[in-house]
Amino acid sequence: MKNTIRSLLLSLAATILPAAAWAAEPVTAAVSTAAATVSTVTAVAPQPRKRKEPKDIVWPDPPEKPRIQFVRSIRTIYDLKGTRPGFWAKFLAFFSGEDSRRPIATTPFGIWVRDDYVYMTDTAGQKVVRLDLARNTVKEYLGLNTPVGVTSDPAGNVYVADSKENAVVAFDAQGKPLWKTEDMGTGALKRPASVAWTPSDELLVTDAANNRLVALSKEGKFLRALCRNKEKEEGALSTPTNLWVDPDGGFFVTDPLLGRI
Repeated sequence: MKNTIRSLLLSLAATILPAAAWAAEPVTAAVSTAAATVSTVTAVAPQPRKRKEPKDIVWPDPPEKPRIQFVRSIRTIYDLKGTRPGFWAKFLAFFSGEDSRRPIATTPFGIWVRDDYVYMTDTAGQKVVRLDLARNTVKEYLGLNTPVGVTSDPAGNVYVADSKENAVVAFDAQGKPLWKTEDMGTGALKRPASVAWTPSDELLVTDAANNRLVALSKEGKFLRALCRNKEKEEGALSTPTNLWVDPDGGFFVTDPLLGRI
């Protein structure tokens, strides 16, 4: 009896062991395959792209001849200076409650450049910001509602189209308010959008909602209206917005409603 049971156990072991060995083979193969796959993925992992230098960012792209080159962007005072805040600057900013990453302007909109000065309107910040590229300093012109257009004259006076105020506001070079246009009868402004200083020492204004241009004196007095849509004058404008005056006194105006300049 004992011999019979022993024979049965030996036969059963002979049957199970080869099967177990056969079943283990795919597991080993699968592990080997997975290891090979992981190795392959590691080998072809993408390398980080090299950041383009400013000198490499041009428009249009080659093979066309580049006509515009990116120089830099200015968001904070450190961008203007071309530096980064050091340890002590961050340390003092932390205890003073300042943020070294605070932008110079919240919503920059209009822009004007004269000599080393860059003027830009900050509609949400309700101010005009002047960047001095030579001295790396910032100056603000305050007391505005919704500034959109800005320009300056050779003396450094600054003129701002304040859209919601339906007015043009003037400041001297130090930021002191000079004047603000009031209700001038037929010369009253409605949604002024852009301003430009002319060679004849006049201030040209796009009076968008009145569908015309308006010329003001350097004291802010109404002089005349031009390109009036209601009177069907030659060169009448529908909704004049942006404005540029060339050195000879000619001017260029965008009229988006009619899709033209």
